[in-house]
Amino acid sequence: MIKKNIVFLLGLSFFLCAATSAETFSLTASLGFQSGKMQEYVYSGGTYVSRIDWQADLVPVADVNFSGDICNVVFGINFLSAFPVKKGSVEDWDWLGLDKSRATNFSSHDLSIQRKVDLEASLGYRFSLEHFRILPRLGFVFRNQKFKASDGYFRYANYIRGEYLNDSVGKNNISGNVLLYEQSFYMPFVSLETEFGISGGLDFLFDCRLYPYVYCDATDNHCIRNVIFYDETQGAGFSLEMELRWKPFSVLTSYEYLECRGGISKYKEEGKSSVRLRSVPGIKSSVASVLFRYRVGF
Repeated sequence: MIKKNIVFLLGLSFFLCAATSAETFSLTASLGFQSGKMQEYVYSGGTYVSRIDWQADLVPVADVNFSGDICNVVFGINFLSAFPVKKGSVEDWDWLGLDKSRATNFSSHDLSIQRKVDLEASLGYRFSLEHFRILPRLGFVFRNQKFKASDGYFRYANYIRGEYLNDSVGKNNISGNVLLYEQSFYMPFVSLETEFGISGGLDFLFDCRLYPYVYCDATDNHCIRNVIFYDETQGAGFSLEMELRWKPFSVLTSYEYLECRGGISKYKEEGKSSVRLRSVPGIKSSVASVLFRYRVGF
């Protein structure tokens, strides 16, 4: 009997809280752009031996968010996707000679974004104070993205004979696919959002997010050499986000930085078994975003 009464009271409290909430649920749709650089690098003996810079410029993205606020318990589900476009550049550097301060190989290519998908879920509790509200949250982000480098040119010095890149090393043009790079990220996070009411329905929101652990699984396909590299690496990161909201409309800007280093790197040629390498893989990612949002409450 006591258990039934407790269940009834909890259910009644939940219903009353939901029924009296001014805006329990909301759906937000966004369009915008992202620009940034993904650096894929390899260390050996504490120095660079290879680095690929994937520079994306003004890539169009779409974002959909569903959130609920029930008795100040706030949950959210978010989906972001980039439009597949050819926008940006790729630079591939190698330091294969004895002098690791001097590059031996360089190539430049066009960048295509084939896929970028973010899936996010979060849960938090909102505290309402006199002039502002704060929302600490816990959440998780899964990200999968795939890039393609094509066309362009390369300049390779004969490092075996002690040669390094200089003006005498000729340029050779390339056509077709050169590199295919795919990454999957698994990122738990903690965040703190602060919301200030300004005036006339205008609100300012600031969100600080920490990724204490980032796991990245990457596949790097060198099409011309017919070789695939498999990397597993771990690290951390953070993001900062500002949003100016007026009624259902808002503008959001954000910056995210991720860095992973260490882990496992494997090398595989067609028709052969993969071989674990002694080199250490790593990534650095910095992305800035601008989104224009429309929000519907119900």
